[in-house]
Amino acid sequence: MFNGKAWVPGPPIQTPAKLLPLAMSYDPATRSVVVVGRSSAGTFETLTLGKKSWASFDTQGVLPVLAPIAFDLAMAFDRHFNELVLYYGSPTFPPVNQTWVLRNKGWVELRTPPNLAARKLSSLTCWDSQGDVALFGGVGARRFYNDLWTFTGSRWLRLS
Repeated sequence: MFNGKAWVPGPPIQTPAKLLPLAMSYDPATRSVVVVGRSSAGTFETLTLGKKSWASFDTQGVLPVLAPIAFDLAMAFDRHFNELVLYYGSPTFPPVNQTWVLRNKGWVELRTPPNLAARKLSSLTCWDSQGDVALFGGVGARRFYNDLWTFTGSRWLRLS
C-alpha cells in the first residue's frame, strides 16, 4: 500500500478468485476498492476490498455479459455523477463497445451513441475538478488511437 511517501507492505489479504480481464477503481461511495472481471467459470464478478478482505458485491443480479473473445475493461469513478463507469471494448468481430455504470447497486448498460470506435487497451480516469471521467487511447481493429474522450453521463464527447 502507499503510505503517502512510498510503497510499503500492507496487511495480508486473501487473494480473490482469478479474474481476467479485470478493471479496478476506488469507489468513494462505498469507501472500498472495486474490482470487476470475468472469472475462470465465465461469469462476471464484482468484488470489493475492505480493510482486511475481499467480498462479493451484491449487484442485484444485474451484470454485464462478457463475451468469450479478446476484450478489455477499464473503470473509473465519476465524481460528477457519483458512480463507477466501466468501458468494455473489443475491436475483433463482432466488435464490442459498451459503457456500463454501477448505479443503485446494479450494473446498467448505457446505450451511448456509436461515436466512440470499439477498442481495447484504453485507459479511464477521473480527470478534472468536477470529477468527470476521461477515456484515452486504445487499439482498434486496424489502428492505434491517440484520442481523448470525456463521459457526459449518457454519451462520450471527443476532446482531441
